[in-house]
Amino acid sequence: MGLLAFVVIGLVIGLLVRAVAALAADDASGTVLMTVAGMVGGLAGGVLGALAVGVDPLAQFFSAVAWGAAAAGAVVLVAVFLLISEQGGA
Repeated sequence: MGLLAFVVIGLVIGLLVRAVAALAADDASGTVLMTVAGMVGGLAGGVLGALAVGVDPLAQFFSAVAWGAAAAGAVVLVAVFLLISEQGGA
């Protein structure tokens, strides 16, 4: 159940960053890629955070450290995506 929470955290962060970022409004693939990047980052960060504190990411739904790590992982991966997309477009 915890994995689902990590994916949802990443999804929300990806959508928030997409809403705030100054990207082209007609770029639907940017929204999809940003959301996927957030979900993957949230999942990776959440699993790593849960394992770092000794929590089973499959069994336990709420762990503040794991959720924080999921949010941080999503932010980092979305930021990397933004940097790569800006360099490719320039």
